[in-house]
Amino acid sequence: MIIFGTRTMPSKRQEGHFHCPRCSAKQPYNRVNVNRWFTLYFIPVIPMGSAGEYIECLSCAGTYKPEVLSYNPDAARQETLDTIRRSLTLFMAAAGRTSMDDVRKLQEAILDVFGEQVSGSAISQDLQHAQRAQVPLGPYIAKQLGGLTPKGKEAVLYAASLVVSIGGHIPSYEAQAYSQLRAALGLAPLEVEEF
Repeated sequence: MIIFGTRTMPSKRQEGHFHCPRCSAKQPYNRVNVNRWFTLYFIPVIPMGSAGEYIECLSCAGTYKPEVLSYNPDAARQETLDTIRRSLTLFMAAAGRTSMDDVRKLQEAILDVFGEQVSGSAISQDLQHAQRAQVPLGPYIAKQLGGLTPKGKEAVLYAASLVVSIGGHIPSYEAQAYSQLRAALGLAPLEVEEF
């Protein structure tokens, strides 16, 4: 009786350092190539090609697709902050808050909540674009910020509350914009925490 089959065997192809998503730090890694082999009596005899590859973190043993090597946490953070800024600017437009004083309030809110300095000209440009594009607030927020953590969503809502005068008498269009933002983020009023 002849016993044959196939099996895969990993082999280290490259090593280096990368930003590990699980460790949230720069860690050593191995790039592992997985080859498929034809076996005879459980002994690999004939290589049958590659079955794929993965990146293995040597610190936490997490495995990832090779694309993880091109991940830049600083660029990803900046992209997220830019999306939050544009979203809050769209909220401002929907709430009718378009003065330079409102632009300064948003600058202060982003600095207070996210620790990021934003130029007034960037907010003004976003505001002009938001007014021209007339994008509906709810669907845009749900699409752009739906992937944030609950704390991140609460932070966005809190920053928005710093721009409008929540707690006092506010016009109905501001209250409506705030309600749309809260609903698009999937937050009920009682879920919002004070920071």
